[in-house]
Amino acid sequence: MRNTHKFGRMTIPMPIILYLAFTIHVTLADNYVPTEKILLNCGGASNGSDADGRKWTTDVGSKYLSTSGKSTTSQAATQEPSVPQVPCMTARVFYTNFTYKIPVVPGRKFVRFYFYPVSYAGLDVFDGIFSVTVGSYTLLNNFSAAQTAEALNFAFLVKEYLINVDGQTLDISFIPSAKAPKTYAFVNGIEIVSMPDIYSSIDGTLMIVGQNSAFYIGNNTALENVYRLNVGGNHIPPSLDTGLDSFNGGGGSLSAEDRSLKLNGGRLWTGKKHDNRVDLNYCRCSYCLTSSMVVNWFSAHSDVGIHS
Repeated sequence: MRNTHKFGRMTIPMPIILYLAFTIHVTLADNYVPTEKILLNCGGASNGSDADGRKWTTDVGSKYLSTSGKSTTSQAATQEPSVPQVPCMTARVFYTNFTYKIPVVPGRKFVRFYFYPVSYAGLDVFDGIFSVTVGSYTLLNNFSAAQTAEALNFAFLVKEYLINVDGQTLDISFIPSAKAPKTYAFVNGIEIVSMPDIYSSIDGTLMIVGQNSAFYIGNNTALENVYRLNVGGNHIPPSLDTGLDSFNGGGGSLSAEDRSLKLNGGRLWTGKKHDNRVDLNYCRCSYCLTSSMVVNWFSAHSDVGIHS
């Protein structure tokens, strides 16, 4: 039976993972309302809604598509029971380098990619080897969704990144690998959601629990989110989260045994460059209560390579 979670399981010593962005930062204000919510149903013949009622816009004929590069649209050859119809059952397939150009306002964004690795347009699923860049960041390099999903026993993958955008256009490029013949790139869905800057401090540093040193997260740092946890609460669907993503409930998902934390997360990395990579642990946890009530942001870092 396929695992329907996004991330695998690992055990991490507690002293390594606890990096606090804010030591339980409390804000008595309305919930954050994203200024941008772009949901692209890649390859879809028309607009559609997912199981949570969110509206996805087809990218067919979209102003976001670049005029250069060769791509096609395709239906997924098969559908596993756990795979959502929208956005996973259609894909845009790229045979050459292809770029989406998406107008945005400057600031930090959640950028999410949905990959359902099955055959599209008669192509071999294991020939889908590609890189993904967003602006100056290389988020995925020679990535195989099929091999990753097979190794993790996942039916589909959701890759989420936190990126700062300085300009007014977000360029998302899919680049088929040149290391093997007949390779292609594909994507089923793309989300771009603006987010509050929960990582900035007065001097730009974050204190590390149990240490006197600080860690700097600047606007040129990209993070990959590997786990979302509503601490002590229930599952939160994307329709009820201001970041438009799901939070797993705290019950049984995160536990402490022998000074170790077990969380559902795989070893992942992302960043702007491939050199000078620092492997850190990253997960973003949040208490999201009802509108106009207390919102507590807690950040720990578990298994993310940060490039800057």
